[in-house]
Formats: sequence, structure tokens, C-alpha cells
Amino acid sequence: MSGRHQPMEHQPTRISASPCTAVLVIAADATSACIDVCLRTRFLPVIRRRLHLAVAALRRQRYAAVWIDATRPEIDALECVLNVRDVDGTTPVFVLGGFSTPEGAWRMMRQAKVYRVETPTELQQKVAEVAAHELRARARLSPPAEHALCEDGADTGS
Repeated sequence: MSGRHQPMEHQPTRISASPCTAVLVIAADATSACIDVCLRTRFLPVIRRRLHLAVAALRRQRYAAVWIDATRPEIDALECVLNVRDVDGTTPVFVLGGFSTPEGAWRMMRQAKVYRVETPTELQQKVAEVAAHELRARARLSPPAEHALCEDGADTGS
């Protein structure tokens, strides 16, 4: 064996997070403002730097939301949104940053549940607003409970 170090191939860590708490973050690097907002809002960020890896992750697992950091030129917001929507048409998508063309912005905003924000603070506010709306919508769709259980497990049905 020579005294040289052989480079090890990086294996991605498999994260098994609840779909209620995991957020797929598409960002050019790990210093994205989206990650800071994730942690402040108590979501677990699952970071993917390349679109094809993000799409593969979305096919394997459901996420509470997809956040796209388009503040860097390496990330094309419209391409990301259209690819995400090809895989999942219902998960909320938040886009931080701008768009290359007005037509691109228009096409992206025509997609369901896509929210465009300009700053990390605005992202945090919009996430809270959408989460509250989603919870209210789920509560309206849930049937009322007909029976209640006491702490000792006894049924108190009517």
C-alpha cells in the first residue's frame, strides 16, 4: 500500500423523515437562506443541489413542501417548478428569488400551489400562511368524531 490516500466516494445519507416535517430544498449550495428558514420553522431540510437528484428524491418520498432557492444563476426556477409538477402536482412549492424572463415567471405562476417570494423573511411568512391554510382545509375535510375515548380507553360513544 502506498502512502497516498485514496479518495472516498461520498455516499448520500439516507434520511427517513416524516412527510409532515421534511422539506425538499433545491439550492446551489448548503449556505442557502432556505435552509436557515427551514430550521427556524422547524422543518427538516433535505438538500439537493442538482435538479435530477431532487426529482428522484421527490419520486421516493412525499415532502411537506419543495423550496427552490433561485437567487443563484445555477438554479432555473421555471425548469425546477415544471419538473417538480411533473412528479407531484399537489405539494406546495416556494420559490425564493427571481426569474430569467417575464414569460417564465408567468408560466411558473400558472402552476397550482406555487408561491414566489423575494426575501427569506417573506419566505418564512408565506410558509406560515400556507401551512395555516392547509391545516384549516384539512380540518374542514375531516369528518367529525362520533365517539371519544376516555383516558382509560373506555368508549364514550353516544
